[in-house]
Amino acid sequence: MVNMNCYNNVNLMGRISSDITQTVTPSGKVKVSFSVAVNRAYKNADGERDADFIRCEVWGPTATYIQKYFSKGDPICINGELRNNNYTDKEGIKRYSIFVNVTTAMFTVQNHSKENNQNSVKAGYQE
Repeated sequence: MVNMNCYNNVNLMGRISSDITQTVTPSGKVKVSFSVAVNRAYKNADGERDADFIRCEVWGPTATYIQKYFSKGDPICINGELRNNNYTDKEGIKRYSIFVNVTTAMFTVQNHSKENNQNSVKAGYQE
């Protein structure tokens, strides 16, 4: 048998395409959710690049960081793991969803420069 080290790592650079929403668990853990629009590498028949809208969830200090420094429309670089959320709904239909569990978030050159002009101190956050 071949020993394979499997590695689940997702790196995205795009724009936040939805409002950032926060939830707090009963135990006090903070989670934020949003989507990131990422252009595809190829152009469609009209010569335009289509985009994928990737759901993201972030927990703890990284979530607080994103909520404080980012908003809808801002460019962002994220790193994390791809997660499945498979469940059966109330009607008994099996549902599947995929999202990125974000562990690291960083400014891009564009918004980092904007923040530097406003004397911001943070350039990225990683747990």
